[in-house]
Amino acid sequence: MKTFSQTLVVLISLLALFSCKSTQQKKEQASADQPQKASSLKIGAHGIPPGQCRIIGTIISIAEIQQTGNADEPCNQAPCQAVVRVDSVLGYGQGFIRPLSKSKEIPITFKFTLSPTRGLFKNMTKRYPGLKVGSKFNATVAAQQLLGTKSFKYSISGYEIIKTKSE
Repeated sequence: MKTFSQTLVVLISLLALFSCKSTQQKKEQASADQPQKASSLKIGAHGIPPGQCRIIGTIISIAEIQQTGNADEPCNQAPCQAVVRVDSVLGYGQGFIRPLSKSKEIPITFKFTLSPTRGLFKNMTKRYPGLKVGSKFNATVAAQQLLGTKSFKYSISGYEIIKTKSE
């Protein structure tokens, strides 16, 4: 009877051990089968502000100057809208509501225009050299959902140009 009890204890222990291991293996296999999603990037990494993401992008096209009611507004003097191809997503801040994917082309508003800022913003201490079609840059993008729609408006306040070998 004593050997039966010992055998039973060993069998139960082995059963418990293998069932835990197979559950862990199932979890690992399931995660390996999943493609890497944009949400798998580090959230809140690299000092990215909440509600924003950091990208490397390329200017695909620049829209013409949009005339609005106030002639003194920078976007009445220089282009502010561009279509940007997302070359790489470097990370997301907490609560970024619309993950971006590589090679996606999105319209973005540049708050300080796509032109050099020196003449437009005389009191501005940080200067931007301007962007043109083909310019590659690193920037933090903010996304805002338009009320009553599923559409998003993207904007960039500042950027750093990435020099390419041809420049």
